[in-house]
Amino acid sequence: MDSKKEDYSVYIDKLKVKLSDFDMRFVFKSIKEKTYKINNGDELSYYQILSELALLDREELKILKERFDVSLEKSIMDRFDIHRMISENTKCGFVFISIPKSAVDKRFKLLI
Repeated sequence: MDSKKEDYSVYIDKLKVKLSDFDMRFVFKSIKEKTYKINNGDELSYYQILSELALLDREELKILKERFDVSLEKSIMDRFDIHRMISENTKCGFVFISIPKSAVDKRFKLLI
């Protein structure tokens, strides 16, 4: 019986990880600084949001970041747009809504 183990370190050297594809630290930091209300008026803890984000795998974080970046671009362009994502693993959905500056005061009504 051959008990020789394969050396996987060769594959580690070939692995290309582009951290910027799924790095959402700046979003995580900004989540902490805000208060979130849900439909019944209760406050939603940012810990609840972070715990859902923590359950996403690397590929889902990459998709989330892509949708976030597009929404940010649309906001900068002063355009209304909606992007959605549902995690296959957790079945949790995320919605990104960019709104024109003129509608900022109506953002909660638009969200509903």
